Amino acid sequence: LYFGVPRRYSNIPYTLAEIDTRNYNRSEIRSPPFSKFNSQSGKEFTSIYQPVIDDCRRLWVLDVGQVDYKKHGNEYPTKNPEIIAFDLNQEGNPEVHRYKLEGDVARSPLGFGGFAVDVINPNGNCAKSDETYLYITNFIDNALIVYDMKNKNAWKFNDDSFKPEPGKSVFNHKGEQYSYIAGIFGITLGDRNKDGHRPAYYLAGSSTKVYSVNTASLKEKGASL
Repeated sequence: LYFGVPRRYSNIPYTLAEIDTRNYNRSEIRSPPFSKFNSQSGKEFTSIYQPVIDDCRRLWVLDVGQVDYKKHGNEYPTKNPEIIAFDLNQEGNPEVHRYKLEGDVARSPLGFGGFAVDVINPNGNCAKSDETYLYITNFIDNALIVYDMKNKNAWKFNDDSFKPEPGKSVFNHKGEQYSYIAGIFGITLGDRNKDGHRPAYYLAGSSTKVYSVNTASLKEKGASL
């Protein structure tokens, strides 16, 4: 079991962790020992929110390159956001891909939310697994970043449906009001059609609506959504 522990606070020893559920699979074990993700990469992460395993058993992470807190922030390297993949089929989980986000797609890295991995392999052939797209949300920029692994290129989409829904950002709890304003935050993929494309379902953090767009449009840089 792999999970991200974003460095939103101090004293987080590792931001990508793992636990062997074969050894710790009983409810009475309340505090199982987590360990640092085991990889031959040898490179340190700054802050990771969410790991995703694709159809070819590659573990993908997005290292945002910054920590969320000011105090002791210099303990970890500040850098451009990076997309990184590890092969879970091989011993030692070697790093097999890394891409640095730059320019407009790297703006507001602390706003990166969930992402989905789309392996273009309708026939289950992972030999062509470089034909892969990542769809990455950014709830600060109200944007969706698309990464094309094969061509090592990334671009950004903006749309009104990515924005917070008006009037849905204030919450009441025990007599107090809290404001939480967040744009597009979550995304997941549906079934493929005969052409290999899929619906991408997404929603904003401050919204009660779910939208969808066909990945055929997302794969086309500059397309109108």
